[in-house]
Amino acid sequence: DFCSLGGLEVVVELLGHPWAPLRAGASRVLGACAQNLPRAQSRALALGALPALLGALRGDPDPHVPPAALFAILCLVRAQPEGLQQLEALGGLEALGGSLQSPHPALRARAAFLLHCLLREHPRLR
Repeated sequence: DFCSLGGLEVVVELLGHPWAPLRAGASRVLGACAQNLPRAQSRALALGALPALLGALRGDPDPHVPPAALFAILCLVRAQPEGLQQLEALGGLEALGGSLQSPHPALRARAAFLLHCLLREHPRLR
């Protein structure tokens, strides 16, 4: 119901909100909505969620936002060929590699988990 009522559109808009807790919360909601739901994943990707999330991963000044953004990225690209294509085209694999160097353990752990999953699902990425 959330997606059919336009909830994804609102959540994607909130990814760029000036208040960091709202950006982090929107990322978590987006991830929860998209996780293992191909229609929700496709809709979120079509709305431009992935570029916004990668922007947050690469350079959000609040330390709580990148791990939440990475959770949403994981939910958009695992078992979703369209999501993986967008991730590669947007330089997302490099951003994940950069996250492995983060001083924040939660971000490093999520990045390592997503890279592990992608390498197992898509051997060509090795």
